[in-house]
Amino acid sequence: MVTVTATEFKTLINDSEIADATAESILDAAIDAINIYYRNGLSNLTGVAGSKTLTVTSQQRGSIMIVARTVYATVYKNAAGATVNVAVVGTAFSDPNVLSTAKNVANQLIGRGFDRV
Repeated sequence: MVTVTATEFKTLINDSEIADATAESILDAAIDAINIYYRNGLSNLTGVAGSKTLTVTSQQRGSIMIVARTVYATVYKNAAGATVNVAVVGTAFSDPNVLSTAKNVANQLIGRGFDRV
């Protein structure tokens, strides 16, 4: 088992300026998007804002990070001036890139493999 944290995500996206709580919101949005397609469901991060964690398998962590990076790149970076909850959580579920990525990683978690395009 491995741990998902905001610090790890910030290292992945190479953005030390993003607040830990914002990174956690992005991770939770990614988890929620995966759960649309993943029947076993992943829990959201737990703990105090700014230091939340989630313990998952390595495969699940990779899946979360892939979708979170998509949320960050396609939603968060384009939401200048908007609040995190509205911009990230509200828009992530209508973004086709986020949903497509979430579906692909959910299929991988289920064991169906990635979509070929």
